[in-house]
Amino acid sequence: MADNLITLLKEFEGIIGTLLGIVVGTVISYIQNNTGKIKIFLTESKYYFTESNLDGNDRVIYIEKKDGTNSHDFDFASNIEIYNSSNTRKILRNIKLFIETTNGIEYKKLFVENNNFFDVLNVEAKSIVRYHIYAHEDRFAETESIFLNEIIALYIEFENEKGKKQRYKI
Repeated sequence: MADNLITLLKEFEGIIGTLLGIVVGTVISYIQNNTGKIKIFLTESKYYFTESNLDGNDRVIYIEKKDGTNSHDFDFASNIEIYNSSNTRKILRNIKLFIETTNGIEYKKLFVENNNFFDVLNVEAKSIVRYHIYAHEDRFAETESIFLNEIIALYIEFENEKGKKQRYKI
């Protein structure tokens, strides 16, 4: 019986080798196409609080500050470069800015670019996209806690094409 099996395998050796080669090639191609990830680079990032005062001509002037005491607004601005190192298109959803303060409260703010919210961002394979993004909040919103506490860290968070959240510290 074993001799018959060996004889049968020898007769179909070319066909079995071809099928095995196709399966292995398909698996390797799939792995190569789906490896890679989104990489985020931030340049010229800055955040600041502003205090408004009247000058001698009754015009409002804004003074940048590092803490929120007696401040009216909080602003964050940055240039963001998003690089997709894989061979397939990647999708970013729900891009948000997280602010961690000394009392542990995290504040979430959607990023805005050219007065449009980032809802969904497609990044083509092996390509880079650049945006100028900002977030703004005035003191009288529901999130007054960022004005009362020191900011420890800023993060960017988004959901990838699989719905998994990824967070990057700025």
